[in-house]
Amino acid sequence: MRNTIYALLLLFLFTGVNAQEYSKLINEADQLYRAKDYKMSADVYDKAFKIESENPSQLYNGACSSALAGNTKKAFKWLNLSIDKGWTNLKHLKSDTDLDNLHSKKEWGKTIEKLEKKIAAIEANYDKPLQAELLAILEEDQKYRMQMDETQKKFGPQSKEMNDLWKITMQKDSLNLIKVKKY
Repeated sequence: MRNTIYALLLLFLFTGVNAQEYSKLINEADQLYRAKDYKMSADVYDKAFKIESENPSQLYNGACSSALAGNTKKAFKWLNLSIDKGWTNLKHLKSDTDLDNLHSKKEWGKTIEKLEKKIAAIEANYDKPLQAELLAILEEDQKYRMQMDETQKKFGPQSKEMNDLWKITMQKDSLNLIKVKKY
């Protein structure tokens, strides 16, 4: 009994240490990506994914770093794994310039097709008109928020431009909330 307790205690300690190490590596890989050191970023993602490879967004980010570093084989490996683990943003996948050098590879078409089939299976019983309306609301909701960072950098957080943008955003939020509440 005592040995079982010690074994479980060690397992919990090891799991906690691994989770901390994973988070540390993911943060480091992201910083390297932002610093445009794509090869090192991909190498650090590789270390992180040896600890855990369940988060589809992190796998996708690793694929981006690998693609930008020129390692298309690893980029496709992580991209496909991200899809297997739940990545479903086809629009982003098709427009992400980080992945441009993958577009000319024959595996690109297979990857797009794989994601399209997965999305079709997920959405088979969706109310398509409702989905289209909600996606339009989402796009409008994000439109003004996506301008905030650039506007704040250009004019400052307390500028007239930022205040105007916040007013528009709040007005759109109110209108969108009314639309969404009817469902």
